[in-house]
Parts: sequence; structure tokens; C-alpha cells
Amino acid sequence: MKTLFETKRLKIRDWQKGDAADLFELSNTDIYEFIEAYGWKPIKTKKDAEAIIEAWTKGEKHPLCPSQKLQYAIALKTGKVIGTLGLSERESDAIQVGFIFNSNSKGKGYATEMLIGLIAHNDARGIKTVAYTSEGNHAAARVMEKSGMKYQCEDRLPDMPFVRFVVYSV
Repeated sequence: MKTLFETKRLKIRDWQKGDAADLFELSNTDIYEFIEAYGWKPIKTKKDAEAIIEAWTKGEKHPLCPSQKLQYAIALKTGKVIGTLGLSERESDAIQVGFIFNSNSKGKGYATEMLIGLIAHNDARGIKTVAYTSEGNHAAARVMEKSGMKYQCEDRLPDMPFVRFVVYSV
């Protein structure tokens, strides 16, 4: 299992087969209304969650979660997975970030902590961090701002022209 980076309370690492129950729980969170814009569909069974994790560990997309290939588990240091981090290359020197946390993790600063850690990780490698969020997802926009990112523009992605996004970067 590869760890991408760690923060004080979190470990950002590869997904493992044993994480299926946590992914299933995550997929049934109230934030799901926003990630449907990215083409994600509800995960209805733990078997579906296992199949998604298997695809992600092979670097493949899965039909229920088609938007990003590189997915990492956001886990507490105890091992409990509380979110997922998706990374996509958008430009030669930039990585686009997407993240989801389960409902029980809201208001605890985990998203801000993770994003600050990712920005530092990318900065050390000379990589720019860019984040898109669905217009109306004010909580995600606030996390980006608290993490030091600045509003850049509104945009539509070629693969999702029906959704208006708000773009932030460092």
C-alpha cells in the first residue's frame, strides 16, 4: 500500500480491498448531490464498492465513478477511511483535485487539512494544484479558500459541458 502523503491526523493512501464498507458508507453521504455532476452514480452494494476499488487499484475508471482515474483513500490514522481524493492531470504542470468526505467528518477540519497537505506535497514537486467545484457547493469553495487557494474563474469542462464549475488554484 502506497501512501501519497500524511498530515497530523490523516493518511492519504491507495485504496485497499478492505476499504469497501467505508467506500459504500461514503457513497451514501449528503454531498452526493454535488458529485453526481461529475458522473458518479450511487454505490448500491458493498460488492459494487469492491469492484470500484479493484478498478482504482489498477488505475482504471469504473462506470459508477468515471470522472478520475487516480483515486486515493483519505483515512484517519486509525485506518478508518473518511473520504476519497481524486487527481487528474489538466495541464502539464497542474493537477486537478476533487474530494469527498463522509457526513460524519464534516466540520472537523479534515478537508482543509487534507488540501493544505496536498498543496504542500505538490509544491515540493513543482506541481500546481487546481480545484474545481460545482457552482453552489459553497462548503467546498470555503475549504479551498481556507487552504490558501484563490478564485480564478467559472468554467465548463469539455467532458461535462452541462455543469458550471468554479475554479480555484494556488
